[in-house]
Amino acid sequence: MSDTYNFSGNFTGTILNVNSILENVTQAIGTIPNIDQSGKDRLNLLVKQLQDTLQNVPPDQVDNANKVAKRAKELIEEANDTKPDKEEVERKGENLKKAALNLTTVLPSVVNVVGQIVSLIMTFIK
Repeated sequence: MSDTYNFSGNFTGTILNVNSILENVTQAIGTIPNIDQSGKDRLNLLVKQLQDTLQNVPPDQVDNANKVAKRAKELIEEANDTKPDKEEVERKGENLKKAALNLTTVLPSVVNVVGQIVSLIMTFIK
């Protein structure tokens, strides 16, 4: 029995959606007021790592990859307020972690990267 799957079709657009979302996240990181430059640099690296990892998503998991990207964007947007609501940032961080769990079997490293992103953001939210 083989674990090889053959999918037909063009999935480029769906991956580009993830890229587009996460590129916007990268731009937003630069304006987060409560994170110092080294934190922003680390966060940018983690988002880039997430983006690179999501490039390897199987076609049948593209919706889950999009969900992870959208929730990462929502978390960064919430943290980008001059006085972010800590409870809302925590909630969005938990939602991002839950979305990442949907990819555990196909991209186990996503959970680790997402956990690092959430943890880093929480260290700067007072």
